Amino acid sequence: MEMFNALARHLFYARRGENWERDREQQLYRASAGLILANAWVLRSAVRLTEMAGELKGIGLRFEPEDFRHVSPYAFEHIVPYGASTSSI
Repeated sequence: MEMFNALARHLFYARRGENWERDREQQLYRASAGLILANAWVLRSAVRLTEMAGELKGIGLRFEPEDFRHVSPYAFEHIVPYGASTSSI
């Protein structure tokens, strides 16, 4: 849960992660949108990790499910929340 919360905070970069809406309904909309975005990222990461496991098996690499215990769909260090990267791809 801590990793999910860290991901959500990272994605909710505007206003330093603070919700400044005065209206309670607007606060809930903003929080819900952030959670939807974070959940979408976790789903996308899980799908990609599954694809990568298939690719590794396709080239003949053998591994056990335990080999993936340190791999997480919650990883976000590579996400640039401002939409542009300063490094080359």
